[in-house]
Amino acid sequence: MAEKTISLAVAGAAPQPAILHPSALGGRRPGVVIGPGGLQKGDPAGLTWLGERLAAAGYNAVVISYRATFAIGDPADYALGLERLLAETDTDPARVFLVGHSRGGMGALRTAGLDARFAGVVAWGAPSTFRREVEGVEGYAAGRYARLCQWVGGTPAERPEIYETVQAITYADRIKQPVYLLHGAADLHAPPEASKAMAAALQAAGNTDVTLEVLPEYGHYWERHFKPHDFDGIAARTIAWLDARSGG
Repeated sequence: MAEKTISLAVAGAAPQPAILHPSALGGRRPGVVIGPGGLQKGDPAGLTWLGERLAAAGYNAVVISYRATFAIGDPADYALGLERLLAETDTDPARVFLVGHSRGGMGALRTAGLDARFAGVVAWGAPSTFRREVEGVEGYAAGRYARLCQWVGGTPAERPEIYETVQAITYADRIKQPVYLLHGAADLHAPPEASKAMAAALQAAGNTDVTLEVLPEYGHYWERHFKPHDFDGIAARTIAWLDARSGG
């Protein structure tokens, strides 16, 4: 079955596009729900490179988008992705994983803490300590600080409860599934210290299957300074981790 665009729309809501990447192998397969990054509603086509590689490796995958520009409702959108993946493909419901990039990584971690149906989570370049990240740019990147505060609807001092709700580290004590945190050391959008703090919080809460990798030279989008984006390498690392926990 070839990849196809589907809708995750719920009653009364606008259509929510997603791209389904069915496994290249037959039989019941493990699954992956993938969330993109960004401050808008997400572009599923931007992660086609991952969906295609997962399908070739034997996974049923779906890349979702979001119903809202702001991230507070992202776990519900991951749940919609799970439901459509199970409805559209022969996916083993006990072996469905989350993968997310940036905002999607933060949302994937939050979803794992809220929804035990997922078997594990891979978070790439996630701003897991989101409030700290926003506060940190105020002094040297006023435009970015203003844009992030506008996205949230207020500054960290004005809307502390929203920042606590959105940031993944708030959910560290609720995430019992295996976790893989992958971050570029040269990430200028979400510093690798966010994933380091998330790993420490997960381990402090008793999670014994936490993998943290910080890749030298890599940026937020897996660029390596002036070298090409390493989509093959990032997909290979992700698939190897998933294989080890899904039965491949």
